[in-house]
Amino acid sequence: GQYYGFSGCHRYEACQRLGHQTIRCKVRKAPKSVLRRHLA
Repeated sequence: GQYYGFSGCHRYEACQRLGHQTIRCKVRKAPKSVLRRHLA
């Protein structure tokens, strides 16, 4: 399968700038219809 990032873009940028090696997140299964909704 593939993973997609929903939300958290600003947090990702901030962690990169702070030099964090890891970022805590939740990984959940979702159908492609959810991806389409977020990209609309």
